[in-house]
Amino acid sequence: LGDTKRIREILAMQKSRLLMKFQSSGHTTAVLRAMSYASPSSKLKDMTSGIEFYDKIAYIEEHFEEEKDVLVQKLQMLAHKLFRADNMMISYTAAKEGLNGMEELVEGLKKAMFEDPVEDTRCVLHCEMKNEGFKTASKVQYVARVGNFIDNGADYTGALQILKVILSYDYLWQNIRVKGGAYGCMNGYMRNGDTYFVSYRDPNLSATNEIYDGIPAYLEKFDADEREMTGYIIGTISDMDTPMNPSAKGARSMTAYLQELDYETLSKERSQIIGAQPADIRALKPLIASVLSDGSLCVIGNEDVLTSEKQMFETLESLT
Repeated sequence: LGDTKRIREILAMQKSRLLMKFQSSGHTTAVLRAMSYASPSSKLKDMTSGIEFYDKIAYIEEHFEEEKDVLVQKLQMLAHKLFRADNMMISYTAAKEGLNGMEELVEGLKKAMFEDPVEDTRCVLHCEMKNEGFKTASKVQYVARVGNFIDNGADYTGALQILKVILSYDYLWQNIRVKGGAYGCMNGYMRNGDTYFVSYRDPNLSATNEIYDGIPAYLEKFDADEREMTGYIIGTISDMDTPMNPSAKGARSMTAYLQELDYETLSKERSQIIGAQPADIRALKPLIASVLSDGSLCVIGNEDVLTSEKQMFETLESLT
């Protein structure tokens, strides 16, 4: 951590990789940034892998000679705080015989961790609602709208996973992809209430935002016969039941453990999906309306397009 020459090389490499990510995966970056307006966990992720992280990396690289000593001190301080036995968690996937000797190895690793006393300080993150536009040299847009239905008083239900399939192959696909000319569109609903709608390599901006606003009206009139509904349900279950190799099973188990996700919760969600009817989809209208009412918007895209529609944003800045 004291090799400032190598640290500078890493900063330059990280900055370049982040810019490439923003260009190729702007949809995930825009969603994360928009969610950071209200979600502390998303705020932290943006600070460590998103636009705020990029801004910090770019600033330190630009002012490296003035910042390098403080940077080294902070990195060393963080290493002592993080790499400690009481912070360690191990997820290991193998056949039974693969566990032989694992306890001894873990004990050896624990002894190599820092043991010096450190100050226990709480991390308090302050979220701020703001609609941002980030101008790039790209010729297309990534338009993200987000919100949280639990914050607005609704509960999670398995029907939301069917809605994801319906919108992906019907309303959003037809309007954003087929008619609008975007390369793709996505939507997602988390158990913590976080929800997003985002377009991928989209030539439009305000028109796409208006399509998002039209989702409640679409849900109000939604109907499907038994064959169509069965198709949506099968599509939903197929996304949930993708084959997993042992490594993927281990990762899923670790995620379930960290999220305190139990079998009963998963069984309830599956029952809600299998037994869903068109009325259950129509009943999601108030939930989606509440998400959209948050008005959280983030767009990464063409400089001229964003500038011409600057009234949509609270702040507009370049991402270079």
